[in-house]
Amino acid sequence: MLNAQQKSAVEVTLRVLEETVRDLKRRVREPPENALRTRIVPIPVGDRSRLEGVLDGILEEVDIVVREFDLQARDEEIRGRIAGYMSQSWSAMHEVLSGRLNRFGEVDPRLGRKLDPHLRRLIRLTLEAVRVAERKQESQ
Repeated sequence: MLNAQQKSAVEVTLRVLEETVRDLKRRVREPPENALRTRIVPIPVGDRSRLEGVLDGILEEVDIVVREFDLQARDEEIRGRIAGYMSQSWSAMHEVLSGRLNRFGEVDPRLGRKLDPHLRRLIRLTLEAVRVAERKQESQ
């Protein structure tokens, strides 16, 4: 019923939806602990149960579509995802170096000495993560 390109488009779309829903379910059950997340606004218990039911319903419907249209799972090369996320982070950190923040208002002259060294270290580390992720296995 689906040609190859249509099937691929449906697979990709449902793959992203499934991943998003599974991530949301995990976050609803166990809010992430991040240095920049200081307050989690909880979902009331009744709403949480309803939300989890809706999310489960989405996953069940995805499973039905996968079976009905013989959609295929795909092996994910995690190296590509790491490289992609780290590259995005690297680019975003460049945008908040002190010299770029003036588009949001006057920049305190001391900021470059305080913030930029940390951001530059983070930029170097994200680039290193990309290099490591993209390195081919020695045994291959």
